[in-house]
Amino acid sequence: MNKAFSLFVLLFFIISCDQNDLSRQGDCDTLSMKCYRGFPRSCNEIKVRCQDKKITFTKEKCQEAFNKLILSNNLKLVKDLYSDRIIECFNEREIRKYK
Repeated sequence: MNKAFSLFVLLFFIISCDQNDLSRQGDCDTLSMKCYRGFPRSCNEIKVRCQDKKITFTKEKCQEAFNKLILSNNLKLVKDLYSDRIIECFNEREIRKYK
């Protein structure tokens, strides 16, 4: 009985860890920003899990913010315009270059 219960608990944890619930808005935004940076798995997850969610940080918004970053060369200005989370659209090299 004890082994069966332990096996059940272990199986429950494995199954619950495997399922990724994207019920929060921020999770879909994070996936969208990763998709913009070029992570194909994130793009696929957005299609499957975020169809009914409104995404704040879309590819278009990330591209717009990146264009402003290039033209202004001022990361603080871009953060003020969009929010602090907008830097998740950029990779480390871009952040260092335009900081």
